[in-house]
Amino acid sequence: MKIGVAFTGGTIGSIVGEEGYIETDSKNPFKLIDMYEQSAPDNMKGDIEFVTLPIYRILSEKLDAQHIIALSDGVRKLADTGVDGIIVTHGTDTLQYSAAMLSYAFGINSIPIVLVSSDYPLDDERANGLDNFACAVEFIRQKIGKGVFVSYKNKGDDFVKIHRATRVIAHMPYSASVFSVDGQHYARFDGKTFDINKSYLTLQKSSTQLLVPQADSFVNAGRLIFRMQVYPGIEYPVLHHETKAVLLESYHSGTLCTDEKFVRYAKELAEEGIVLFVTGADDRNTAYETTRIYDRLKLKVLPRMSPVAAYCKLWLLLAEGRNISDDMFVCMSEDFA
Repeated sequence: MKIGVAFTGGTIGSIVGEEGYIETDSKNPFKLIDMYEQSAPDNMKGDIEFVTLPIYRILSEKLDAQHIIALSDGVRKLADTGVDGIIVTHGTDTLQYSAAMLSYAFGINSIPIVLVSSDYPLDDERANGLDNFACAVEFIRQKIGKGVFVSYKNKGDDFVKIHRATRVIAHMPYSASVFSVDGQHYARFDGKTFDINKSYLTLQKSSTQLLVPQADSFVNAGRLIFRMQVYPGIEYPVLHHETKAVLLESYHSGTLCTDEKFVRYAKELAEEGIVLFVTGADDRNTAYETTRIYDRLKLKVLPRMSPVAAYCKLWLLLAEGRNISDDMFVCMSEDFA
């Protein structure tokens, strides 16, 4: 079996430098594979051949449109070599963004593509990177699933969990733990076998894929979106005249402060032809009197999905010139929970 490994940097590819700061490690680019081959039991190694491809080496907070393009191109290049699956090493800060982008680009019927990261540099005994990588190798070797996933072991957990890439939500502050929408991970790994999560729901299946286009159209599409979270006393900004969509993240119960200020803002956006999407609210949320106005204002309340995935999906749809008012409501890569 051949497994491609795409390297992008991140903490999983870093060391603590002489001045005490975490920095990418240019001297040992394949340390992760070396550590795996030294530690994995012989029966788990099997006849695996790793095909390596360094794509770029950054701390993932530096991720931008150009890196996403390079990542998509690199993964596709590896896939074209005939590998049985691909592991992408990535930093934790923007793990969810690259995971969602790749998931939309490759769909749910591709060879398995698994993103792995680490909460500490690999030399730190607290690091979970090797566990995450070993799980990804076995996920591919045992042919558990197709499409794009994230392999991650949270602090205090006994198992590494596999998450569908479009379902992963943003990290909580001060935490490196990874969770899916509604806690619905795809599977968990005990070090030998996978236990598929029976509560993992797929309301709709779709093989639709979205391309990550080349530089100009993709970079420009990202500038057409304004994304913000609600907070007490929010002041809504005046938007650039090229803005096509606003992605507004609600409170956890799906609510917004729908006062006169918000109503006025929503109407102004509509008059400018800017589509207002609300994420974090759907028909499974408890209905509050503040949400009664959503229909009257014709807000585009998205189905239950990761706000990160919603942002990535919107970006890709705009880059392709698609009808965002309709296509944001089409399930793609199992993004609706």
